[in-house]
Amino acid sequence: MSMFSIGRKVLSEPIIGFVKQAGTLEKTIKVQRSYQVIHPVVPKAINKDKIYVVHDEGGNCKIGDMVEIRPAGRRISAKKTYEVVRIIPRREDQKTNLRNAKQLDDDHQ
Repeated sequence: MSMFSIGRKVLSEPIIGFVKQAGTLEKTIKVQRSYQVIHPVVPKAINKDKIYVVHDEGGNCKIGDMVEIRPAGRRISAKKTYEVVRIIPRREDQKTNLRNAKQLDDDHQ
């Protein structure tokens, strides 16, 4: 659990989410973070999503990438206050599982 700091201001924990939109706007992506909350009246878990508009300086993110973002410490534009820390690489077994699933799907058609 690392905290980011700029001067004396301590920023919140990094957020991990998936890139939902990339390439439409220059140096801007949209990241979706999914989480669950308990309904206050009915004790039931509800799935919620939050979408962040994030600054991507290098323009390296693609749709579907898992990224780690953090508050930029300053307002970049009217809606952008977060920046990409890093792109989390997919593990090799995830890639092979996706490839195997596609092959099985093609074999059954």
